[in-house]
Amino acid sequence: MTAPKTPKAVRHCLCGCGATVTKEFRPGHDAKLKGALINQVLAAEAPKATKADKAAGSKALATLTARGWLAHLDKSRASRSAKAERAAARRAARAAARSEAATAAVVTDHPVEQPEPHPGDRLGKALAELPTA
Repeated sequence: MTAPKTPKAVRHCLCGCGATVTKEFRPGHDAKLKGALINQVLAAEAPKATKADKAAGSKALATLTARGWLAHLDKSRASRSAKAERAAARRAARAAARSEAATAAVVTDHPVEQPEPHPGDRLGKALAELPTA
């Protein structure tokens, strides 16, 4: 007869959700924690970050380093900067289109001049003979 299995140690999920697990995280909760930590670090790097944001960012950076998730932070920085560049390019293109449309919509005060009819043209002669109002 085989020996009975020993029960695995039950503990709380490390993401902070409070769920009981036999491993470190519930499925998908490691990604939730990783995303939250990356957001905290990037918020701490913002120009208008408060002291509390910077303190939370340094703790989050320490956790990312301890877990070996720094590559994900670098990837997130690169993707966010590329997204910001695309948004700036879209804004510039929209502004250029608006200014082009504004210059094209300028109305001139003088009427459109009609070309003089050719003297040998029969229609031109007939038009020239018509009385003008």
